[in-house]
Amino acid sequence: MAKSNIDDAKLEVKRFLIHANRPYSCTDVANNFQNKFNKSLIQKSLDSLVEQNDVIEKLNGKQKIYFISQENTNFNEESMKKVQEKIEQHNQLIEELNKSIAEKREKLNALKSYVSIEELQDCLARLQAQVDELRLQSKEYESKCSAEKNMDAAIERKSTLTLKRKKLVDEWRKRKRMATGIINTIMENYSKKKKDFFEEVGIETDDDNNVVIPSNV
Repeated sequence: MAKSNIDDAKLEVKRFLIHANRPYSCTDVANNFQNKFNKSLIQKSLDSLVEQNDVIEKLNGKQKIYFISQENTNFNEESMKKVQEKIEQHNQLIEELNKSIAEKREKLNALKSYVSIEELQDCLARLQAQVDELRLQSKEYESKCSAEKNMDAAIERKSTLTLKRKKLVDEWRKRKRMATGIINTIMENYSKKKKDFFEEVGIETDDDNNVVIPSNV
């Protein structure tokens, strides 16, 4: 084997171990150089560097590992300080990311406990149908009231219907608040606009149907 080959291999292996500054097996070092130097040449280079005390050889189980001798390594204290600062910054970032993941996981678990979009749509559809029916009944009642001769009976009927309507409208508002809360929670992790979400799942709003509930009801 040409002396220049072994010298080139030793030089590059030494540079590699200095730069990495961590233990490697002969296979790991050979893999780093791929086809540039074969494993046999890498092993001979490591053995020669061990004889020169440039590299330390240790037995790890049944495998030999090699690392650069620390006696010949010059450490830059300022550089090491910067590396330590970066490590601390990365550790802090990891901690923040883990916290963020935990919070998102908690929100996801909370979302799973809510009713599904399909159930919400069915509920809104039923409430809308009830409100439409009540409006129709109210209009019919108002037209009949104008022709009622017995005003006391008409007032009593109107009061009963008004209370019934108020109860249903209150229930509708309660369901609407619940639905709005669920939608707002979903929107926190939804990348598009609320309008896009409504179109995607097929939700119709009061504005879409020109629904107006009097404030005194």
